[in-house]
Amino acid sequence: MDAPDLDDIAERPPLGPGTVLVRAGSSDTIYLLDEGRRRRITSAAVMDKYRFDCKQVFVIRHVVLDRIPLGAEWE
Repeated sequence: MDAPDLDDIAERPPLGPGTVLVRAGSSDTIYLLDEGRRRRITSAAVMDKYRFDCKQVFVIRHVVLDRIPLGAEWE
């Protein structure tokens, strides 16, 4: 089966096991939690670019998110 829009998906290094999307409480900022670091997703366009699903974002407490080291932004 060919997927004509497959070439539109941005290439990045593969995500490791256990990689998830998270946000804290009522915050709109979404992070990719990967390899022990939180990487801020810079925009809704980036969510679309990588086909990330907003319904798959885990909501965690601010105090927990703040303890995770900050990594490079995910663009």
